[in-house]
Amino acid sequence: HLDRTGPLGTGVRAVLGRVPWTWPAFPAYTTSSLGIEGVAVHLESVHTEAGRVHGSFHDAIVRARVLGGESESVGQGLGRSPIWPAGDRPYVFGSLFLRHLSDTYGEHTLVQFLDAMADQWIPYRLDAAARESFGPSFQELWADWMEGVEAEAEGVRRRIDGRRGLPGPELLTDGGRWALHPAPAPSGSEVAYVRFDGRSDLRLVLRTSAGEQTLTRWNSLDPPAWLDDGTLLLPQVAYLDTYRIYRDLFRVSLDGEVTRVTRGLRVVHADPNPRRGEIVAVLADGGGNRLAVLSLDGEVIRVLQDAEPGVLWSFPAWSPDGERIAVVRRRPGGWTAVLVLDSEGLVVREILEDRSLNSSPTWSSDGETVIWSSDRSGVLNLYAAHRLLGVQT
Repeated sequence: HLDRTGPLGTGVRAVLGRVPWTWPAFPAYTTSSLGIEGVAVHLESVHTEAGRVHGSFHDAIVRARVLGGESESVGQGLGRSPIWPAGDRPYVFGSLFLRHLSDTYGEHTLVQFLDAMADQWIPYRLDAAARESFGPSFQELWADWMEGVEAEAEGVRRRIDGRRGLPGPELLTDGGRWALHPAPAPSGSEVAYVRFDGRSDLRLVLRTSAGEQTLTRWNSLDPPAWLDDGTLLLPQVAYLDTYRIYRDLFRVSLDGEVTRVTRGLRVVHADPNPRRGEIVAVLADGGGNRLAVLSLDGEVIRVLQDAEPGVLWSFPAWSPDGERIAVVRRRPGGWTAVLVLDSEGLVVREILEDRSLNSSPTWSSDGETVIWSSDRSGVLNLYAAHRLLGVQT
């Protein structure tokens, strides 16, 4: 769609070739980020069985902004800003706005709008192109969409407020744009997590009753895990040699010393066995990934699940007895399953498989319950499957 151009652009290209000019050679770039990232996300959702528009995350971001009293104008929603959600703005607001236009006026009107922008002799006239394609101006269309977003967000708030008896959250941190993957220490007195405040680098942070301390700069959003010796294990991207960078496992001590554990394995998620000196990890492999068991020295001991095209494993977690692994498997079509494997990789329990976003399973201390996150209700919440000991399928 970015290749569209009108008579003027066609003439320029005929004389000068595909010159790297926005207008008139490639006027689609004058549609702002809406016509670039927004269209891309919208089309991924129209032409595939999944897509971000069909998920809950973009809706959650817009809802959070609205309920926080931060309704976005056109310029804010589609512009550049360091304010959360920062670089995600055109993907989130652009794709959801286009979904609204498609649902309201028909998918064909989006094509008409892009053609109208490409045919303009005077660029950047969004309102004129919108009136030609949809009827109302671009500003009016945006205001109408935001009104619906605000009404829907208030409805969600009322439903949640009406569920009496649910425990409210206790905030442990503040000031973080991202505060991800809290990992309680075995002693229960410390919590490690990955933090990004929007002003400095990613950090691996340790929180205790006395406050917080930064252990080290980090460059990964993967979850940390505790080893028996009190160090933390987690992946990040690092140079393998002069020309290649790989995601590998590293140990981080509580005094901030960082030691590389693997070299060139493309590790995504990892969890140490609480009873044996081994680590279950996800290793990227072509168009899929493998689930494997590593030694504490970073050597592959055995492969639990080989790579299959389009099949992705994530968030493996050992049970307290070190004999079972809870893990998420994603298959083509947006299907995600929460599974329990034995220590050799055999599936012993399929807890569920659906097209929700299921992630981050963990175990209760007695090993009888798996708890995971799911957006099956349209909002991310925690779910649990009980009485898993001794169950076979």
